[in-house]
Amino acid sequence: MHRRKSISPANSKNFLNNLKLTRMKKNNEKKMVELNEELENIEVMQETADKNENSGHREMNVVELCGYVGFDPEVQDFASGKKKIRFKLATHRTIRTDGEGEGQKVTNWFPVVVWNKTADEALTWLRKGNKVKIKGYLNYRTWEDKDGNKRNMYETVATELSAIPA
Repeated sequence: MHRRKSISPANSKNFLNNLKLTRMKKNNEKKMVELNEELENIEVMQETADKNENSGHREMNVVELCGYVGFDPEVQDFASGKKKIRFKLATHRTIRTDGEGEGQKVTNWFPVVVWNKTADEALTWLRKGNKVKIKGYLNYRTWEDKDGNKRNMYETVATELSAIPA
């Protein structure tokens, strides 16, 4: 026969307290690991946000258009030596109102401005009817006309132009 050891109430209390402390330590260790993982995630998110902010991903103004030149470019030379050419680019798309059939062809005209060296290069080949691809950015400008009326418009400032064979 085995005799069961009797535990005094004081020893029993100590045993339970030690058991509680061990469980609390394990829970605290687990929470510390979770907190450290969360802090690492926050750091990674902050690094990603910093990279995106520094690489321009927070704000972006990029335009790419393919279409046909509507008229020969208008050239404007400035006393400062700068040169600007201006033309309109036509793009076409089809809108299907009933989901079937031919649809309706819609043309959009985009004002385009090209400056300095890029303008000089474009003037050697850019003509009415040419199919071109442009890359650039959208610009909003305001001015007063001859009659003193305030005017404004959006225009695409092309930084790259390339001819597309028709």
